Amino acid sequence: MELVSTLLYFVLLAVFLPVNYSFAPSVAGFGSIFLAGLIAGYVFAGKINDESRRGAIGRIAVLVSVVVIFVELGYFSNPYTGAWIKETLQNMYSTSGWATFQWVVYSNLIMSYEVALNAGGGFALSFVGLWVGSMRKSRKI
Repeated sequence: MELVSTLLYFVLLAVFLPVNYSFAPSVAGFGSIFLAGLIAGYVFAGKINDESRRGAIGRIAVLVSVVVIFVELGYFSNPYTGAWIKETLQNMYSTSGWATFQWVVYSNLIMSYEVALNAGGGFALSFVGLWVGSMRKSRKI
């Protein structure tokens, strides 16, 4: 599912970036997780229906959330992300008198917020995508 999600991410990113859409990476990321869930749910509907559907889909969605957490933490290991966070905080607040401790706390707060938001969104979208994708009727041959 993650390989399909990655491929769909680049396709959706190629679709949304040329129209100068500022939320293109976010839309491509969440859209690719949902579409990959739909595809995986449809392809593996027979296997998912053999087990308890909610349990099987829940385990897959948790795995997707863990992968999203590692991807987000990899994003925050980029040194340019720290500069982006600093610029964003300076534009949002009066940060002229901030101590180093405050910079560290707010930077980690933003990182924790982004990781939690994307992991929760990845869980929800993959769960819904897998559920809807696995609802196809089984064909008898």
